[in-house]
Amino acid sequence: MDIINYLKDAQLVANFQNFFGIHFLVECNGQLANNKSEHLENECKNDKLKQRHAANGINEKIKYKNGTTSTEMTNGTSSLESKSTTKRNYVISNFAFYYIFCFGASLGYEMFYALFFPFFMQNIDSFVGRRLIVIWSVVMYIGQALKDVIRWNRPESPPVIVLEPEYSMEYGMPSTHAMVGFALPFSIFIFTQSRYVYPFWLGFTLASIWCILVCGSRLYLGMHTILDVLAGILLSATILFISIPFIDMIDELHYKSTYSPLVSFSIICLMSIFYPKSDRWSPARGDTCVMIGFGFGTLIGTWMNFQLSTMTDLISPLPFYIHWPSKTVVLLMILRMTLTTLSVELVRIIGKKLIYPVLCKLQGLNSKDSESMKSPSVEVPLKLIVYAWVGINVACFIPICFKYMNLDL
Repeated sequence: MDIINYLKDAQLVANFQNFFGIHFLVECNGQLANNKSEHLENECKNDKLKQRHAANGINEKIKYKNGTTSTEMTNGTSSLESKSTTKRNYVISNFAFYYIFCFGASLGYEMFYALFFPFFMQNIDSFVGRRLIVIWSVVMYIGQALKDVIRWNRPESPPVIVLEPEYSMEYGMPSTHAMVGFALPFSIFIFTQSRYVYPFWLGFTLASIWCILVCGSRLYLGMHTILDVLAGILLSATILFISIPFIDMIDELHYKSTYSPLVSFSIICLMSIFYPKSDRWSPARGDTCVMIGFGFGTLIGTWMNFQLSTMTDLISPLPFYIHWPSKTVVLLMILRMTLTTLSVELVRIIGKKLIYPVLCKLQGLNSKDSESMKSPSVEVPLKLIVYAWVGINVACFIPICFKYMNLDL
């Protein structure tokens, strides 16, 4: 317990931030200054304490992303409630580290997934891509569900400086960024080792750098404690250790079985129904529905490909040698990715426009009220249906269109 409490200490996160150049601004004689100054530390200790509390939103009016406001900021839990203050209360003294860690954080955002998986499926290797999506869906579901079961708060602010307050409504344990930051690169490494010819050290090094960037970003941005990050890595490693030996068998049984869509649909419904209920609304439930919906759609799209004899897996001869793509291939990849992105966005927008009003009407809710989206009976089926269609589009319809448009690589 002493080790756990030590790793949960928010001061460790604050020390990490300070080391990489993020410091609070303090008020001294009516002026804001960097609290790194020893002179200010001694001269303005009381002013600094007052400024830290005020700057982090305690008893301040906070504006949320959805336009609502709240003044319920007490007992040092502002990192759970606030989105941002009107005045920036910190200074960044090293922007090189800032951009590096922001890039690392972006490797765990929805926008990255929306670009990465379609690109990987369409331009790299759909055989590996399917396995990545299954692993990603399982890891994210378990991680997000555990957050609402364990219900451990994010690091306290102060002493931590929160640079992503829009995600503070979610609980912190475990870090799903850390889980995916470990699972995704090391799954790619494991799945491609026997499939492609490249040095072991190169794959392991790239996977490690990816993981370190993502995990370090959670500390740098003040979103997780060291314990959250370590727990995420260990949990993700455990899931990989259990699931990877069976992933080939599961994939083959899935797309060859006549009853596969029914089984997949039943599993997704059970996952949605038994998702833990939270004591407050947060983006976690909706994000989870996006992930499992996209994973389900990918599975169905794969099954349809096999039934239609349009499977595009690279199966022989193994192993494959990696070559630098020619200019023609690069242009073709850009064209394919552009069309894929436009198609995905079109399906997503049209799906929400058509399905959201219907769900609201069935539930007796006003579709023009932004609060209706937070209703589980609307949010869950909406995101499951929309992103399932996105997955089917990416895994089945788009490859077929590319084939008939002579855009195959």
